[in-house]
Amino acid sequence: MTLATHEAAGGLVAAVVAPLPAIGFVLAFLSHFALDAIPHWDYNISSLERNPADPLRNKVLFERGFRGDAAKVVLDCLIGLAVILLFHYLAALPLVPMLIGAAAGALPDFLQFIYFVFKAEPITSLQKFHVWMHATKRIRSALGGVVFQASVLAIIAFLVIYCR
Repeated sequence: MTLATHEAAGGLVAAVVAPLPAIGFVLAFLSHFALDAIPHWDYNISSLERNPADPLRNKVLFERGFRGDAAKVVLDCLIGLAVILLFHYLAALPLVPMLIGAAAGALPDFLQFIYFVFKAEPITSLQKFHVWMHATKRIRSALGGVVFQASVLAIIAFLVIYCR
């Protein structure tokens, strides 16, 4: 899933338990793995050297397309924050818990980046879990992937907004 989807879903999950920010953080963090378990589309990260036989041996190459990848990631995060603000203004959901949830929802991918660079515990164990949870089946079409993720997010938003 894209970071925008993880952020928005994490923010929505945290909004459900707004008076309990620590629980919201944990639930948003766990939502990342639940979403990654669903077959989905991800954009290409060209600076990531993948090892198909052993994903734990993937690594970031800072000289190969890293700046472009960093720009994609920043834009992805900004889209997620824009979606959070949209839900805040349109559905009167609490902003601070949603921002905490957004950070928690995106955190596993940030820790994955740290793992690709340093490969040290306890991040290694978390990365093993992340790989294990991640769907092996992919949506190949970018348009289909974006539409699917928007649909998943719409379902989560419906459940949070209309069932609270």
